[in-house]
Amino acid sequence: MTNIRAFETRIALMQAAASRIAEAIQSGIFERGEAFVALSGGGTPEPAYEQLAAMPLDWPHVTFLLVDERFVPPTNAASNEALLRRALGPALSAGANLLPMFSDTSLEEAATSADAVYAGATIDIALMGMGADGHTASWFDESPELDVVLNSARTIVAI
Repeated sequence: MTNIRAFETRIALMQAAASRIAEAIQSGIFERGEAFVALSGGGTPEPAYEQLAAMPLDWPHVTFLLVDERFVPPTNAASNEALLRRALGPALSAGANLLPMFSDTSLEEAATSADAVYAGATIDIALMGMGADGHTASWFDESPELDVVLNSARTIVAI
């Protein structure tokens, strides 16, 4: 079933996105005592994350996961983890957790380690972005690893 919603302004879209994520968090906590939220990086959703982080939710029972990450440390401006830590600061300060993907090992070792952590998560909601070229979650059409991503049993794949 397709459900398309249009918004008059970007602000209205960000408010609706933050509210929808908050609803999923509350449902996850009610049903399982915890909520897992997978988020994309990028500037587009950042205002929604800031609005979400300002909401009075049961943050100690919330874990944020990255949909994708560049293989750079969180101190790098290109890091999605850095963006989420900044935008979700109040929620993280109130007890929410953010599971990183980056480690100072090799790319494959970092992916294997993140896969072990992420595999046990029941994701309540995921916000996926889309680049101007149509990519999502670092899945680029011309990527030689795309077939591995689409046909892997793993949760996290290094591409």
